[in-house]
Amino acid sequence: YYPLSQQADRSSLVPIFRILKSYSAFYVSDVFGSVAYSKAFKAKEGVLLPTYDTQEALFDTLDTQLKNAVATLETSPGTIKLDVFDLYYNGDPTKWAKAANARRLKMAMRLMKRNSSKSTSIINEVINDNTGFLARPRGQWLLQPGHSYWGGRGNWDPTSVFAKGIKGTVDFMWYNRDPRIRLYYQKN
Repeated sequence: YYPLSQQADRSSLVPIFRILKSYSAFYVSDVFGSVAYSKAFKAKEGVLLPTYDTQEALFDTLDTQLKNAVATLETSPGTIKLDVFDLYYNGDPTKWAKAANARRLKMAMRLMKRNSSKSTSIINEVINDNTGFLARPRGQWLLQPGHSYWGGRGNWDPTSVFAKGIKGTVDFMWYNRDPRIRLYYQKN
């Protein structure tokens, strides 16, 4: 993708993307249980019907990916930063490593009743890691859009001039006497 001479500068980008990917996979698995992950998105390789990974197998895979991401961010943070394009931690590799460790702790909590030895092992690894983990009030996994992101109001702001009711939705709420209509819309 990039010439070999530029890959070292971008060494922090891939682990950050893997942390985001693991967060999404963890969330989906937390909601639905077993999910297609290790064999998913491999149609070019001929895998049209991927097998589902059990939640425990997925957690093992994600734990390994997160552990590798933390190790990479600790040893080679890279010189190219995401800065304002990173809506979570402004491109700070240390905060991303802490977020990965916090995610590992959350997975360990989910494993507590199913595999307590694995859970204890993960917890001890994170606690003994020099990077640490995100803990309130010092930090948290939070999307923090800047002022350029929809004028600083986020993607949903009922006071925004962009918030207009769609006729079908307003009509449906009006005819069904939905009490939320007064909260979402006001007459012009």
